[in-house]
Amino acid sequence: MLNLSNVEFALTISFLAGLASLLGALFVFAFKGLPLKRVALGLGFSAGIMVYLSFFELLPESAAILDNKYAVIFYFVIGASIAYLLDILTHYSLDRNGKHDDNIGLISKQSNNKISCSQIGDKKLMATGVFVALAIGLHNLPEGVVTFTSALLNPYLGLTMALAIAIHNIPEGFCVALPIYCSTKSRWQGIFYAFIAGIAEPIGALLAWLLLMNYSNPRLMGGLLAGVSGIMFYVAIDELIPAAKKLGHEHLSILGVILGVIFMFAVISLMNLVR
Repeated sequence: MLNLSNVEFALTISFLAGLASLLGALFVFAFKGLPLKRVALGLGFSAGIMVYLSFFELLPESAAILDNKYAVIFYFVIGASIAYLLDILTHYSLDRNGKHDDNIGLISKQSNNKISCSQIGDKKLMATGVFVALAIGLHNLPEGVVTFTSALLNPYLGLTMALAIAIHNIPEGFCVALPIYCSTKSRWQGIFYAFIAGIAEPIGALLAWLLLMNYSNPRLMGGLLAGVSGIMFYVAIDELIPAAKKLGHEHLSILGVILGVIFMFAVISLMNLVR
């Protein structure tokens, strides 16, 4: 059986990581225009964090548990495939509603190198904003599994995952809130939908708990770690980096990736020193 205190810790940090979407959404209160360079750098930074955690934390931990590199690769591919299927389902939902824009492409069609409301204030964006929230919510479900599973196995690893996902969720919350705010002129509606997207994170953690509550063994944990590594890698490569490059600052987005890797290495090294 799972240790109750570990479960409570894992659920708590999963919830806090999900709430980071709200923090991003709150930026609409001060929104007058956001330089695209900063957005591109921030998205690349988030991608770098996820790539680092996937290859230097989750996969090595999984390999140590499973002691079989072919099993690690198998579960990694399964995780990436799940993320791919969720991505396809999300895009299909957007296409059915006659407008397929991703969360960054939606708000980056501009001419003065800034995202601003006057350039995207279209009532039709309300429906698209809702589906953007749905898309991010679908991505957040497996991220909740990532945080919960990591924290059960290793609290320090779980904290690291929660930090990485929280950083990643801040711009996502903003990208949910902005189109809805611009289409409705209601900041609170934008924040509400960002909350709905963020709450998927602890829901994913709860689902992981239900799975592990009655059936938990080291091999299952190892497989889950490799699987969520595949999910994180897919989100970074297919969502964050392309979205950053769409903003027209390719070199800054790649610099962000490098800085994200360096930052996560420094954070983990510091945490290991104080343990």
